[in-house]
Amino acid sequence: MSVSRTADVKPVSMADVSPLWEEMAHKTWALYTESEMKKVASRSQIMLDVITSALCSALGRGQESMKAEEFLSHMESHRQRGRSVFENMRTNHLQLQAAEWEGANAQWLRVEAELLRERAVFGPGPGVLLSQDWVQDAAEGPNRTKSRIRRKALRHSKSMLGMLCLRSEESINKAEDDAELKVLCEVSGEVKADEEGGPSSLTFFPVLNETPSTTEDQPNPFSPESCSHTQDCPDIRVILQELHPGEKVKAKMCVVMVSSLRVAEGVLLFGDKSLLLCEGFTLSPTGDVCCRRHHPSSVRDSFISTMLNKELPSATCRSWLYEDIKEARFMRFLLEDNAIEIFMKNGHSAFLVFLNKDHVSAYKRLSLVVPALKGRAVAEVMANAKKTAVLEKTALVKWQKGEMSNFEYLMHLNTIAGRTYNDLMQYPVFPWVLADYQSEMLDLSNPATFRDLSKPMGAQTEKRKQMFIQRYEDVEDNEDLSARCHYCTHYSSAIIVASFLVRMEPFSQTFQMLQGGFDIAERMFYSIKKEWE
Repeated sequence: MSVSRTADVKPVSMADVSPLWEEMAHKTWALYTESEMKKVASRSQIMLDVITSALCSALGRGQESMKAEEFLSHMESHRQRGRSVFENMRTNHLQLQAAEWEGANAQWLRVEAELLRERAVFGPGPGVLLSQDWVQDAAEGPNRTKSRIRRKALRHSKSMLGMLCLRSEESINKAEDDAELKVLCEVSGEVKADEEGGPSSLTFFPVLNETPSTTEDQPNPFSPESCSHTQDCPDIRVILQELHPGEKVKAKMCVVMVSSLRVAEGVLLFGDKSLLLCEGFTLSPTGDVCCRRHHPSSVRDSFISTMLNKELPSATCRSWLYEDIKEARFMRFLLEDNAIEIFMKNGHSAFLVFLNKDHVSAYKRLSLVVPALKGRAVAEVMANAKKTAVLEKTALVKWQKGEMSNFEYLMHLNTIAGRTYNDLMQYPVFPWVLADYQSEMLDLSNPATFRDLSKPMGAQTEKRKQMFIQRYEDVEDNEDLSARCHYCTHYSSAIIVASFLVRMEPFSQTFQMLQGGFDIAERMFYSIKKEWE
């Protein structure tokens, strides 16, 4: 896209760009409407052919001897069937139409956010004070490191957040003063938590002020009808936005998604070319996809049910092409073999807990459609997962030869041991190596500088050893012998992970959720030396 040339070299003004943008948008819209009109004409012709054939079949069956009652009965059955077909087509059309509109508006906001972000083309200029809230990014880098931090949220201009909205039919029928607006793009909690300050510059995009309205009342939350059979469930449209045009769902599975302390129910959809992970949904007994707002949970495990978020999660859907999946591993959750962790090439991952031991059938289906997993037999993968010594031989030799660093080798051990960033109870662990946290200069030739790796942490010093032995012997013989222990807590738990990483988001919030707020400063982690002692 070019702008009009001027005699003097000077910054391009928005007045030069807007006409060209409007002309290009007008041509694109004209092409789109023309293609939609052709699709509607084709569908109408197909429906006309179906009705014509149904009428001919009704009139052609012994026309001379057919009674009026029998004829009317045949016509009524065909009419009901035609009406059912038409209602299904109408429902699908309205769902797709609303999904396309909401998807276009969501994409519009993403484009705007990318143009208005820091250091972008239309980003904030010098002297603008940006939010200093940073959070660790979820994407993994080389050797599974997570060294990238980002600002809490990409900023949207406040004008666009207020203008891109969808009115329900009820609010349209009411007076404008009482109109209730629903923002098309769900604003993340990070955006809601931002301060009032910051860039609020206007966008040069034209305003989308003509929005389609829904034609039906809000669905009854106690209605037994599936959400996929109604056109007015906004959550179902979230899935339709992620489906590629013409893509069909081959299989559906109910899963529980685990990410840090967040445990939410969802469905896993296997499409023709992509894998869809939809949070806030469940499967009905008939296998239909339903949102959690209109259908009860399908999780029957009592313990997992207590871990699910009490508040219904907002419906979200993520889509990954099969070719973008790098790896999939069998995992454990709550000490049971019932989960799979899927790794993407962009560094993101998903930890999925399957109900009724469906993780094996899910892996079989993944091995058939994911190029990186093709040729893998499930029995062989599960058998090799238990033969860690065989899997470790290659990495062990590389480490011994110096071809792998200590960090790479230890992270490799964490990976094959089933440790993951998504479950804080199985967070990667590293051993204590140093024992000297007082000297300003470490003497690496002195054995006292290092921890004795032949002894556990409770026996590194004689004082600690006697303390843990005394704790074990303090339990009376007449008491329950299972209460005897040297260590009262496990070395790896959610609160311990959050304690060590309390100064970094999102672990600060995690610590406050588990602890009920920040503890006394002296009782929180502040010194590696103190933790060693």
